Amino acid sequence: MKNIKKYVKEYIRIFTLIFLLAIPIAIYIYTFGVTISSDHARWAEMGSAMSGIYAILLSVFTLIVLYKQNKLQKLVIEQNYAQACVEDFNRYLNEINNKLLSEYTAGVTFKSELISKFSDISGRDTSECCLLDFAKKLNENKNFAENWSFLYALISGFKKYKNTTFEHYYTSSTLKAISTLGCACCVALDNFCNIHSKGQLKFNEFTRD
Repeated sequence: MKNIKKYVKEYIRIFTLIFLLAIPIAIYIYTFGVTISSDHARWAEMGSAMSGIYAILLSVFTLIVLYKQNKLQKLVIEQNYAQACVEDFNRYLNEINNKLLSEYTAGVTFKSELISKFSDISGRDTSECCLLDFAKKLNENKNFAENWSFLYALISGFKKYKNTTFEHYYTSSTLKAISTLGCACCVALDNFCNIHSKGQLKFNEFTRD
């Protein structure tokens, strides 16, 4: 059904273009007839009239084509930018997930400990030694909190642009983070990074009501 509508629109555009191009000739024939003249002056007059009319029409068509090309070029640039962001997003997400699945202590992963300590920090003293020690160990070697910050920046970038393409990437990226890490883990990561940044940055994509 969509293909039929697409073809119908294309045919309408083509017929409209032919109709617009034929109008000046039809008006000229209606006014002066179809007699082929042997007078050079009459041919010159017709050529001058046609060139004046068609110059305007072609100028309008040229502007329309340039507008369409500019719109298409903008779409291509946005698609390339979005694709590059998706690749970065997947890389940061994989690094975060690999770290969380590694062993914190014997038989305990960083992920399970993160959820245990940071899934709900309301009413807790965030300067507790157990929280600080865990945060230090989680963030050692690789900048774990920074990776989550970079991932957040990409999500915010998708959210900023109000068009269908970026809205799709925003939705799919947040859903992928939840499906890969788990909702509880994403909430714990928000809380962890809020503490890590000491309130200078706001991580609330997964903790907001």
